[in-house]
Order: sequence, then C-alpha cells, then structure tokens
Amino acid sequence: TEEGMLQIRTTKATDVQVYSLTGQVVYRARIAEGQTSIPLAQGLYIVTLDGQARQKVVIR
Repeated sequence: TEEGMLQIRTTKATDVQVYSLTGQVVYRARIAEGQTSIPLAQGLYIVTLDGQARQKVVIR
C-alpha cells in the first residue's frame, strides 16, 4: 500500500466506516466490489465493514 492510503478489497458492494480513536467518523461510503483506496492522515483508525467486521489499522 501507499503511504497515507488505506487499501480495502471486497467481493461485493460494502458499507465502509472509518473512525478516529476519538470516535469521529472520518470516512463513510458504500464502495463497489474490488479494490478501493482511501486517503487518510497518519494515525490509528478503526474500520468497520457493513457495520460488523472491526479492525484497527495504522496509517503511516
């Protein structure tokens, strides 16, 4: 992945939410099947897919 980019690959259209550690939504969208690149500032984020799968990610 590129620096400052979150790469997400999905096998179907998916609702994506990216939260800062303070709980603020910094990105929200319905993305199409395939790969999506989301530009983010350096930091730690929590990503949810379809409101269920949660993962912490670090952007450098």
